[in-house]
Amino acid sequence: MASLKSELINIERQVGLLLDRIVEAQVPSVINAYERRIKLLEEQRVSVNETLSRRNEPVRSFERTCQAALKFLADPLALYKLPNMDIERLVIGLIFSKHPSYTREKGFFEPELSSPINNLGQFQAKKQNGGAGGSRT
Repeated sequence: MASLKSELINIERQVGLLLDRIVEAQVPSVINAYERRIKLLEEQRVSVNETLSRRNEPVRSFERTCQAALKFLADPLALYKLPNMDIERLVIGLIFSKHPSYTREKGFFEPELSSPINNLGQFQAKKQNGGAGGSRT
């Protein structure tokens, strides 16, 4: 982003220099060449400004992102079952802190859950035991 802003400053400086040269120029072909160069620089400036404005826009709204996260936490198995290997790997990575170990003889070993999933399980256990986190007196 800083490089785009410095590019804008450079473009504006070049346009300023060319405008100064136009004022001093006497030959029409030289003036035309300067004007063509200014036009190209202005097009470049518009393009850089558009790129900068697009970079400031979020890809998704906060609400949409939050809904997707809550949907995943509510039912990660639904995402895992989608016919997409990349999503399957992503779900495994989000649920487990380490890839689960498996052998044919013993099946899966005790998996290490990721912090969010582990915390969610603890919250659910507290909720089922009648407390939302505080101690009862």
